[in-house]
Amino acid sequence: MKIRRVKLTQDNKFVRRVFYRADWNLGGRFHGGWWQSIKEDWRKQIYINDEATVEIDYSGLHVNLLYGLKGIQPPKGDHYELEHILLDFTVKEQRKIVKGIVLNAINATTIKKAFQAYLANQPSDSKIRKLKLKHSHLQLLLDAFIEKHPTIEDALGADKGVELMMVDGRITAKVIYHFTKKNIPILSIHDSYIIQHKHSGQLRKVMNETVTEELNGLEINLDQEGVGIDQVQAFKNMDRANALDYNFKDVTSYQRTVGYEARLERHNKWLLRIDH
Repeated sequence: MKIRRVKLTQDNKFVRRVFYRADWNLGGRFHGGWWQSIKEDWRKQIYINDEATVEIDYSGLHVNLLYGLKGIQPPKGDHYELEHILLDFTVKEQRKIVKGIVLNAINATTIKKAFQAYLANQPSDSKIRKLKLKHSHLQLLLDAFIEKHPTIEDALGADKGVELMMVDGRITAKVIYHFTKKNIPILSIHDSYIIQHKHSGQLRKVMNETVTEELNGLEINLDQEGVGIDQVQAFKNMDRANALDYNFKDVTSYQRTVGYEARLERHNKWLLRIDH
């Protein structure tokens, strides 16, 4: 395994690019940030330099990359949304299962191993365990996914994940480099990024430009958690009839905890020390 370190923060913490099988062309995602291992609801509450943040991600990144690397524009819409097949599960629950088995299939060397890995990783109290979901059920979902996306069938059970991680690692490296050059903090979670809400529009622009460059002009949809204050202002500056408009009250903000206030105070004292 080869590791490349990229310094992100002033307190000597690092994220690092992790490559696999002694090959610079396999793997290459950024790992090591504490924010990568917390739940989505907690990530929403991250403040950077005492400012609220937004998270923006590439929708269905690895499925989209499989299309893009074939020179085909990825289809619009939710890749994992299929006809309701598992009636004991809700449509939302089924979608989550489809996403899980597809991503496992992209990373596994065989479909059987993908199913085994997916089921083995389910919590003991999960609905999937309680209803004893079998390989045959997962195969029904995978077959429906393949019917919807026949172009990328050859990538399932073919150990393609490490190759795709190299591509999304390059994309993330470019996104991080853009903002660190401008001295703007950014936190990466493989296919998504957290940034101060005032920079959300710039992040969307950079993400779009970077993936389009990587895929020779093809585009990928973006999903955004929360609204950036810069986006609100941009809409207010536009004079368009029947245009979607946001209000500043739509900008996400969470109450600062006692622990946060204490850490912020220690950080500000540290800044005063280094300034002198």
